[in-house]
Amino acid sequence: EYYVPRCFLDMPWTPDEMVRAVFPQYESWHQQYLSPQGDDSEAARNFFQETLPFLSMVALQDGIYWIKMYPNNSASTIRKNTFPNYEAWASQARSAVIQQQAYLEQSRISTMEAATQALYHSLMRRIDSLQDEIREERNEQRGRTELLKQELEETRKERNELRLLLLQQANSTTVNQQQRMQ
Repeated sequence: EYYVPRCFLDMPWTPDEMVRAVFPQYESWHQQYLSPQGDDSEAARNFFQETLPFLSMVALQDGIYWIKMYPNNSASTIRKNTFPNYEAWASQARSAVIQQQAYLEQSRISTMEAATQALYHSLMRRIDSLQDEIREERNEQRGRTELLKQELEETRKERNELRLLLLQQANSTTVNQQQRMQ
């Protein structure tokens, strides 16, 4: 989010006062605009009613820094001469901007903390869910392993019984053959 803190300053002057102070030729331009030969387009109307008031406000908002960093610059001198209390207002405005920036920074941190906490809790719930699934899978695996062990043991017993039977049959067949031979 792009944010210019000085845009939120309360301006102590009306838009008309600001335009006339920042643009000394404004009255002449406005008369030309209103004359029969003037430009009556939407662009001209927008220039006088929207653009010039906005630019003059921005110049005065930015001026709170100019007057401090460049006190002898012509832009600073014009502001001081045009608005007698501008220097005091600019000092208060800089303080207000610093406070606003600190407040917004704290708000961003709080918002990030809340979002981070929500994400953390969401991840913890997911981890708990996955651990439960793993436990269930292990238990099922243990049950299957026990069944397989039992089946393996039964198969071994059956195999041993079959071997025993085969040996008995083989012995019986051998005995029968020996008896016939005698």
